[in-house]
Amino acid sequence: MPVNDIISVVLILLGVIFIGLASVGIIRLPDFYLRMSAITKAATLGLAMVLIGLSLHFDDLELTIKSLIIISLVLLTAPVGAHAISRAAYKQGVEFWEGAVIDELKQLQKQMITLEKQLKETPGDAELMSRLITALMKLPEEQGGSLRKAEKWALELVKIDELNGRRRLAEVYLIGQRWKKLEHEQAMICHLSNFETDDVQQYVKALVEQKKYQKASDVVETALAVRNIPHLLYLGAKVSYRYGVNASFGLDCARKFIAKNAEHPLFPEVQKYGHALAHILHERF
Repeated sequence: MPVNDIISVVLILLGVIFIGLASVGIIRLPDFYLRMSAITKAATLGLAMVLIGLSLHFDDLELTIKSLIIISLVLLTAPVGAHAISRAAYKQGVEFWEGAVIDELKQLQKQMITLEKQLKETPGDAELMSRLITALMKLPEEQGGSLRKAEKWALELVKIDELNGRRRLAEVYLIGQRWKKLEHEQAMICHLSNFETDDVQQYVKALVEQKKYQKASDVVETALAVRNIPHLLYLGAKVSYRYGVNASFGLDCARKFIAKNAEHPLFPEVQKYGHALAHILHERF
């Protein structure tokens, strides 16, 4: 028997087995969500294997193209359809199997309600506010989540703990893609934290997402004037190298890093940035 036929038979048999397992799962699995999982995973994989096996067996270009189109459409639509149906079922209150380990949404909802009650009893508790902000950001709106409420509580937290409050406010603005407010908050955060590395990195990341590469480089330069530390030197060289801005500043960062941090784990990467930036500026590195 030709090799193609052997592979074809194996793939078709495996596909049929997976489709059979999906059929058994629909009957035997204990709740709606597990049955939906069986349909979308095992049946989709089984169908793909059968179609690939048939394409190999018949060795026909037209059939192969049709099979690939069908597989692509199934892979694209099955997960989306299953997610939409499962979400609708959850919103309608379809129960999980009693042996289900965790329902994160329900736990977050309970946590949110509990935290709101606790904050009424002990207003001004920064830890409770921070946890409530997290729950409000994680929960979908249909389950009680709200970026507007999260922003409100973050503003309350700013009055108690300005630095952490602004950090939480920046998270809310990032999720909501409110870029102008995010930039303002991150500038304030860097000033309040005296340009801590994580805060500078978050600021630079947000600017890069908006393709404001020159401003990102300027932020690192400002931070280095306050804290001349290896991670910020690395960040300055990286931004210059990756986004093609302020090459002379990036090269200077690379030189300063390499001069004093030969044993640092980031040394090889910074050396690569330095060589590339020196080449751009036609300088010896």
